Amino acid sequence: DNFSIFPNPNTGLFNIVFDSEQNENIFIEIFSLQGVSVYKENISGKHNTFTKQINLKSITKGVYLIKIQSNKTSGVRKVILN
Repeated sequence: DNFSIFPNPNTGLFNIVFDSEQNENIFIEIFSLQGVSVYKENISGKHNTFTKQINLKSITKGVYLIKIQSNKTSGVRKVILN
């Protein structure tokens, strides 16, 4: 597991902590359970571990899937917005 989400559940404001290698490109995308993309961001990794704060307070509360892809790995996690 190369990333974690906290707090989860949350009120729409949460953090993603990601372990990456130097200069690794990271792509974050968040989807509704219906497959609609609600957030996208590309990040160029500069450190081994970084924290990205995400603000989704303006979207409908519910369950969303966070997909993170990097040069070497990918993963999906569920986040709950209350």
